[in-house]
Amino acid sequence: MAEDLRSAASGRSLILRRAVLGKLSPGSQAALRKLPGEFARAFSWGDDAVTLMLPDDNTAADDWLARLVTCLGAEGHLPPRCGERLDVVTPAGILTGLTLERSAFRFLGLTTRCIAAVALTPDRRVWLGRRSLRKRINPGLWDTLTRGLVAAGETPENALRRETLEEAGLTEPGVRFATQPLVHPTCRKVPEGILSEITYTYRAETAHGIVPHNRDGEVAEFKAVPLEALSLLARDKQLTCDTEASLRQFNLL
Repeated sequence: MAEDLRSAASGRSLILRRAVLGKLSPGSQAALRKLPGEFARAFSWGDDAVTLMLPDDNTAADDWLARLVTCLGAEGHLPPRCGERLDVVTPAGILTGLTLERSAFRFLGLTTRCIAAVALTPDRRVWLGRRSLRKRINPGLWDTLTRGLVAAGETPENALRRETLEEAGLTEPGVRFATQPLVHPTCRKVPEGILSEITYTYRAETAHGIVPHNRDGEVAEFKAVPLEALSLLARDKQLTCDTEASLRQFNLL
């Protein structure tokens, strides 16, 4: 983890509205320098930082950023667009009033917010969901009961309940959540650029007889795993790295 943080920190800072909001990998910097016309003129290059000059009005700034995403996508610099907008936040998770298409966050090294639910059964087994083989990242590996990004306009609590319904088909009182999450920042290099993320991990417990069922096609199956079996799954590299981190946060692994 320390090496990941040092490597990601070596990127050039991206400044928007006088605040450092992202880190640009060498690949992202090279791509931005080759942008045409209005997009190239919007970036001011310094020795250690790049300043993106946006309109003061948030709506106008969002429109400009949307055009930037279209240009970057047409040049082949972004993964396929998913049509999901996220709030642009500071590395500490503070809202800026801007939103952006999800596919551009890692390219620009902007911080995303993620929720996860580590859920136990009444007899203290841990619910894990096997990621669909159609998933682009970590297909077939075991994940927590729920994991997903906080969409634009959502709070982490809103996202937790939405994702739990979509991914596990559960609502309260079938599942109960702790009121305060554990908050964990992550920063590492990825093929698309730099992943900067704040994860809000909630402890949860399902009611007796409740079995999760996926509704959005992103989870192949759910399994209630005894605590002693978690270390075997980790040893065999059957857990995502984020799942391992979440389980360790609650001393379950």
